[in-house]
Amino acid sequence: MPCADVKPDSTTLSSLISSCSCVENLEWGKGIHGLVIKVGRDSTVTICNTLITMYSLTGKLEDAILVFHLMHVRDLISWNSMMACFGQSGWCTDALKLMVELLGTGERPNHLTFASALAACSCPETLLEGKLLHALTILMGLQANLLVGNALVTMYGKCGAMGEAKHVFRMMPETDLVTWNAMIGGHVENEEREEAMEAFKLMRDLGIPFNYITIVNVLGACSSRDELLKHGMPIHARAISSGFESDDYVKNSPHDVC
Repeated sequence: MPCADVKPDSTTLSSLISSCSCVENLEWGKGIHGLVIKVGRDSTVTICNTLITMYSLTGKLEDAILVFHLMHVRDLISWNSMMACFGQSGWCTDALKLMVELLGTGERPNHLTFASALAACSCPETLLEGKLLHALTILMGLQANLLVGNALVTMYGKCGAMGEAKHVFRMMPETDLVTWNAMIGGHVENEEREEAMEAFKLMRDLGIPFNYITIVNVLGACSSRDELLKHGMPIHARAISSGFESDDYVKNSPHDVC
């Protein structure tokens, strides 16, 4: 057949790999990875980047690491893809080591690199690593970036350092819904329920629209039946009127606090 010698190009292969970025399609993705090797495209940067993302999203971290280490040439997307992999898996030490390795190449990390690295620092035991990354964002002049600011607020909240989270929040030149959700969620996670309610009230006073994550966080701040009746039920009513009531997390939250 004349078409038997036709090899799929990088764009086609990358698109096919991207379509396999869920557990249900992982076996197809592995098959396409085999095809990539067979047609000699396994050194193509864009394809390798897509493979790293596919393995990361399907929970195959070791396979993602292997693809990354076998790459002869990497671009910033390669590093960011690997960093996102560590961020999603909570591998804080590995994220920090990868950051050091990246800096050693002379490549300059961007806001996406730091946001992913900070996401890996998600418990009090990783606070020191989070602070080191925070210092690097300042050194790189990225501390004013919205995505980085949101990642810092989230990181400090998860690490139990709400004082630092508040400081970052106050210093941010702009905020969005993600910022406010991170602050409210941080207060709830650290059992600062009154502060969570105050933040939500301020958010409403400023006219900032909320989503189901906001509602779940605020309902989580209602630790007693009295608080639920005073604050939770009106918020739940607002959730219904806003169309968020059908969300499973929102439906279940009021029952969790009763």
